[in-house]
Amino acid sequence: GQTATIINSGGISGAIEGIELIGAGTTAAFVTNTESGYVAGQHAILNTDGIPLSVTNAGTLSGEVDGIFTTGVINLNNSRIIGTAGLAGSAAGVYMNTAAGTNNIISTTGIIAGGPHAIYGYGVSIDGGNLTLNVQSGGVVNGGTGSLRLNSAGTAAVTIASGGLVTGYVQASGTGARTFIINGALGGNYDAGAGANTAVDTITLGATGTVLNMTLGLGNDQFTYQGGGI
Repeated sequence: GQTATIINSGGISGAIEGIELIGAGTTAAFVTNTESGYVAGQHAILNTDGIPLSVTNAGTLSGEVDGIFTTGVINLNNSRIIGTAGLAGSAAGVYMNTAAGTNNIISTTGIIAGGPHAIYGYGVSIDGGNLTLNVQSGGVVNGGTGSLRLNSAGTAAVTIASGGLVTGYVQASGTGARTFIINGALGGNYDAGAGANTAVDTITLGATGTVLNMTLGLGNDQFTYQGGGI
């Protein structure tokens, strides 16, 4: 198969999509958006054919619906802005629905922001696959409805470093085990209590971390307190 590589240092704006990735034998796609790069459309990046996707963003990715929508496993490094246009139907900064067992990785020192959509308006939203999310110092994840929507049967491992901020409601509704290491700020209600949620939540609140509120579910959950603020 073939790979696709896109490097943008200017402006890409589509009435339908900014960048749309279409399969036809493509085995991997690599998108680099530099500091001067701007991509906009219904989705800044749309990948519905399950193509493995690597994104390095140092510019702006803005979608009227989602910043990034992918059904292919993603490895994302963000140092600037991924978001939506803030319209009534604007949904996720990054939305993933990838195959079971795939390992989606997101690292951010920049902003990932969702829109006001009542169901999908989160900074990071996942319905399928595993997720590793590293919110590093300076990184911000938020949305009009909440910050994180974890609705997958896969695992979720979230690390918020000192100086990192995840602000807004966290919907922990999936059946996969979730691990949070909080040395920065989790400034929203962490809610794993909806329905008969038996997923295991393992939460560590570090000495420099803060949590607003947490509701755990029916799993064999563990909360380790190392001196942070509640």
